[in-house]
Amino acid sequence: MPRFEEVRTAHAPRELCWELLTDVERTPEWLTIASRVEAAGELQRGQLVHASGSALGVSVDLRLTIAHLDPPTRYGWQLTDPVPVDITFDLADHEERATRLRATVEADLGHRPAVRVRVAVRVLRGELARSLDQLVELSEAAPLR
Repeated sequence: MPRFEEVRTAHAPRELCWELLTDVERTPEWLTIASRVEAAGELQRGQLVHASGSALGVSVDLRLTIAHLDPPTRYGWQLTDPVPVDITFDLADHEERATRLRATVEADLGHRPAVRVRVAVRVLRGELARSLDQLVELSEAAPLR
């Protein structure tokens, strides 16, 4: 099962990073593969989140389940179709008024050919890196409260 993580530091308070990370309406601003994300009501563990967008020029419609919701330190989704994927975001205070963001992806790519697995992992890792970069940029540009 491929597992990888990306880590970034945002020069913004953890609570601000948490707000941006968990604001469903703003998710397309930082999640690079999403053009639309919707969830009914206030977020809670087990809730379905619908996302649509594209990856490598292919349109995707995803049904994500909120697997982790531990404010303000851990948030994550599980995806079962087309393949099982767990995406977890951990936030921790880092230095003064900075936040360490760690995103971990675990994917069960089954018995697919090794070449396809390598390509899928490379694509997922690239999207994750770009998404975290966007989340850091949004966090650092947001006005402090």
